[in-house]
Amino acid sequence: NEGALDDVPVVDCRRFEKEYLAFLRSSHADLLRHLSEKRDFDDELNKRFVAATAEFKKTFVPSVTEQPAEADEDKKK
Repeated sequence: NEGALDDVPVVDCRRFEKEYLAFLRSSHADLLRHLSEKRDFDDELNKRFVAATAEFKKTFVPSVTEQPAEADEDKKK
């Protein structure tokens, strides 16, 4: 996934997956259909999925915001 989901908090992963699939089914059904029919994830399809993922992530609101590890270290000082 090339780190596309690295910024999604772990507690939100299941919800992200559910909402992302619903988004793909409603807004990018052609991508899912192509993958199902061709069973080939070529570079062009990958680019289209990357774009769809970026589009969806603009609308996804995490339930919590994880602080970076450095922030935790600053609190300990």
